[in-house]
Amino acid sequence: MGYRWHGREISESAPDYRILVLGGSTTFSNYCFQDYRDSWCYQLELLLRSEFPESSIEVINAGLNYGMSSELLSHFMFKGQFLKPNLVILHGPGNDSLPASLGDYSTDYSKTRDFVYHTRRPMEKVLLSKSGLLRCLYAIWLNAPHYAKLEPIEFPNNELQETNLNNCQGETFMNNLNSFINLCVEKEITFAYLPFLYSSIDRMTKFHGNLSKALCEFEARLTFKARMRIKHLNSKEVNFFECPDSEFSDEDFYDSCHLIQTGEKKKAEIVAQQVINLLVRK
Repeated sequence: MGYRWHGREISESAPDYRILVLGGSTTFSNYCFQDYRDSWCYQLELLLRSEFPESSIEVINAGLNYGMSSELLSHFMFKGQFLKPNLVILHGPGNDSLPASLGDYSTDYSKTRDFVYHTRRPMEKVLLSKSGLLRCLYAIWLNAPHYAKLEPIEFPNNELQETNLNNCQGETFMNNLNSFINLCVEKEITFAYLPFLYSSIDRMTKFHGNLSKALCEFEARLTFKARMRIKHLNSKEVNFFECPDSEFSDEDFYDSCHLIQTGEKKKAEIVAQQVINLLVRK
């Protein structure tokens, strides 16, 4: 099913407690780790199983590399919800900084992602049925990078990107967050938001240059809005999970946002305690 989870299909028979984690590459965690067991999602599962040895608990890593909130929402609407999770954890708006830096205010970020669809024309079908060589060339053509353009070929200059980031108030992200919450409430699924995590501004500068401050401020702005939205709802089924920067050092990071093993373990421990609190509360 495309999940980085135990190397096996997900059982249709639900465990006692199933957690679905949605996020970008900082969730999927293959950016740094070849072994899925090093990811914080798997470490979270181990911690919860240790805390509740009499219960069967699954943590499904449904991370999507480079996934924006619109794409994560689409996945949850059409696939994730039907796995019948008890808890959904949405990890950060991190990749929403891409459309923000481009000045993309579309409701689905469609101005950032560009997908080209192709339907065979009548003569193509005939030709392809006659020639294996043509079928090989056709397959290569369909796999060309321009069929799924994940970012612009040329970015605006840094000054314009910084202006766009500073001006973006995250309307699309908040709409997507509200859709997540509403769908979970409707399906009686507990929802939790886990904020994105950056390294220190000094370390970030090595990777993002003078855009680092604007990226941090954009992330902080959206995290604050998510926190206030969840606080306003005042519902036990809608939660904000804390993930304090102070718990991590630059040595826990591979780059500006991806963690190495020590950082993944810390993140798992921080999230585990908050999930345990939810389960005890129930």
